[in-house]
Amino acid sequence: MDMSPGSAIGTRDEEFSFYKYDPAIPAAAVFIVLFLSTTAYHCWQAFTKRTFYFIPLIIGGMFEWIGYIFRILAHYNMHSMAINIVQTLLLLLPPSLFAASIYMVLGRLILYANGESMAPIRANWLTKIFVIGDVFTFFVQAVGGSMMAKSSTQNLGKKVIIVGLVLQIIFFAIFIITSAIFHRHMASKPTSASLQGLWQKYIWTLYVASLLILIRSIFRIFEFAEGNDGKLVSNEVFLYVFDAALMWGVMVVFHVVHPGDLMGRKGVSKGVVPLDLLESRNESVVPEEIR
Repeated sequence: MDMSPGSAIGTRDEEFSFYKYDPAIPAAAVFIVLFLSTTAYHCWQAFTKRTFYFIPLIIGGMFEWIGYIFRILAHYNMHSMAINIVQTLLLLLPPSLFAASIYMVLGRLILYANGESMAPIRANWLTKIFVIGDVFTFFVQAVGGSMMAKSSTQNLGKKVIIVGLVLQIIFFAIFIITSAIFHRHMASKPTSASLQGLWQKYIWTLYVASLLILIRSIFRIFEFAEGNDGKLVSNEVFLYVFDAALMWGVMVVFHVVHPGDLMGRKGVSKGVVPLDLLESRNESVVPEEIR
């Protein structure tokens, strides 16, 4: 299926369509399989390693493969507003869900390393602040997407989505700065607990996942800002390169380096302190010199 700009022009009649191309069935089918596979594997990992803080990421993966099913449905009905809105929302919102799991991983990593004194924000507050901010950006984008269902509010809806994406980027930027401060302090003055595991491997994984989501969010901002006649909206290839592939990459990264190996059932079997004991023991095991 040709996904080049205007591939649909001349192949269908000139009546109104929500797309500037024929939504490609093969590309959507490939990502349905990819996201369905990685989501199923994440379900297995979360269950066996007891990493239930990955549930938001799993839900995001479900949104992705269902969203691409609706892309296939859109191929057969390019004039359906309902199909367009559903696929738009299902593919727009997953990064916010991925981000929620990423934020919770950092909080647990700080507790695991007994490094609260080295983080600019206490672990418990860090998770609450970023997750609440993430939920807010999620709903802003969801409201913007729902506003696009009416032609009278479609342009306003796009602006609301852009606001939500900008806020998401701001929260991610603050998160990355917070992570970097903790990383630098812990690397220069490691705690005894941090020496029990390769915690830096996990924080680098957070950086990689965050960067992929940032790139995708920036792409989406430009896509909505360009409007219906923009190059990004008119060429389906960009959706798969700068959204689908990057979001699949986020999920795959956490297969390769899964936090459950350090902060879950598998980690406990290796002698690592169980996560549910970290908060109660945190203050007592921090070396005197860093209290």
